[in-house]
Amino acid sequence: MKKITIILLISAFSFLTTSCTASEKISAFFSTIYTEATEGYENVKTEVEEKTTAVTDKIDKVNQAAEDVGDAADAIGTAIDSVQAINEEEEATEGETEPAE
Repeated sequence: MKKITIILLISAFSFLTTSCTASEKISAFFSTIYTEATEGYENVKTEVEEKTTAVTDKIDKVNQAAEDVGDAADAIGTAIDSVQAINEEEEATEGETEPAE
């Protein structure tokens, strides 16, 4: 904002002190304003795009981590099922080999 104010003051000063016609002065004044506004817009646009890309990357990483956690939970569930199956088989085998009383 300070930069724009300085540019406007310089433009106004040059408007008053140069020997150009009034229409040329006004044209130059608004041209300067347009150029600064366009540059400011491009700077903000670039910054927004960079931050949007960074946020999107972080969201993708979080989604991948959530998927990995889900896969790990599935693997743990499979391992638990396997251990339970082994235990059930051992219990069934122990029951068959015990001597009858």
